[in-house]
Amino acid sequence: MDNTTQCRDNWDASLYSEKQRYQHYYGTELVSRLLAPEAGEAILDLGCGAGDITEKIRESGAVVTGMDYSPRMIEKAKQNYPHIEFLVGDARNLPYESAFDAVFSSAALHWIPDAGAVVKSVAKALKTGGRFVAKFSCRGSLAGVSDVITDTLKKISGNQELKWWLYFPSIGEYTSLLESNGIEPVYASISDDFTPLDDGEEGLANWIRTFIPVMFPDLKPEEIEKAIPEISEKTRPILFREGKWHINYRRIQVAGVKL
Repeated sequence: MDNTTQCRDNWDASLYSEKQRYQHYYGTELVSRLLAPEAGEAILDLGCGAGDITEKIRESGAVVTGMDYSPRMIEKAKQNYPHIEFLVGDARNLPYESAFDAVFSSAALHWIPDAGAVVKSVAKALKTGGRFVAKFSCRGSLAGVSDVITDTLKKISGNQELKWWLYFPSIGEYTSLLESNGIEPVYASISDDFTPLDDGEEGLANWIRTFIPVMFPDLKPEEIEKAIPEISEKTRPILFREGKWHINYRRIQVAGVKL
C-alpha cells in the first residue's frame, strides 16, 4: 500500500500525544456537543490514535472500541487504557455489520483519500438509526502553508515527485457522499480554526516532526530537520502571532443517521 492510498505507519505516538495536545481538546468537545454518548451504547472510535478521546467516550458509560490503522498508536493506546478494547484496522474495510449505535472520528479521516470506501464501510458497521459523527480537515485547510512545505522538501530532498495528498473535501462533497451511502446528514458545518501550538518557538518544528514523516514517509529525518528553518521563515508571517506558532486548520464537522 503506497502513500497515495493511505498513510504508512510512520507515527511517533508519544510525540503526537505530548506535542499536539490541541487534538485532545477538539475531540473532547466533539464528543460532548455532537456525539453525546449514552450509557450502554456500542460506539466505535475510528482513528482513535493513542486513545485519549476513546477514554472520554468510555466515561459516559458507553461500550467503546478504539480502532486505528497505526499499530504504533494502538500499542500506545493499550498502554494508556488497558481496560478498553483497541484494534488495528482499516477504515475502508471495517469487519463489522450493524454492530454500532454510533461511529465517531476526530482528526483522522483527512488521512484517507478513498473517502467513498470509508463512508460505505461506516454505513455497514452502523445499526439502522445509528449515528456517524466526524470532524476532520477540509477544503482550505493549511492554505498557503502546504505548498511551502512541499516545495521546500522537494528542493532539499531532490525528490520532485513529492505530492500533498491529504483528503480535504468541501462540505457539499462530503454530505453528498454520506447521502449516497445511506447516511442522512443532520448537521454539517465548517470552522476556521487558527490553532495555537505549544512550545513557543519550537511549536511549528514539533508539528512538522509529528506529521511530515507520515505525509512523506520516504524522506530521511535529516532532510526534514534541514527543511524546518526554511519552512519556519517562509510561514512566519502567516502562522506566528503573539509569541506562538499556529496552524491554520479548516475543519468540517458532520453528524448523520443511517437510514
